[in-house]
Amino acid sequence: MNSFNDYLTKKGLKKTTIADTLYRLENYQKWCKKRGDDPKTLDYKILMRYVKYLKTRSYKAASINNQLRRIKTYFDYLVEIQ
Repeated sequence: MNSFNDYLTKKGLKKTTIADTLYRLENYQKWCKKRGDDPKTLDYKILMRYVKYLKTRSYKAASINNQLRRIKTYFDYLVEIQ
């Protein structure tokens, strides 16, 4: 995660945004591992299951959108490092 943290820092994100991104990404990764999924692979079905999971946890639409944006940032990073 250090290189992802560096990526976020180089993007000019504030420390609070970086902390929030890492926190939300960690939650996503824990959810994936609990289900036996690889957090670095994502398809529509997995994403919709994750959204459904967040809804069962009483996340509001804005929070779900923030979560999805953080996941997108992570996948942007993965694409960039390849």
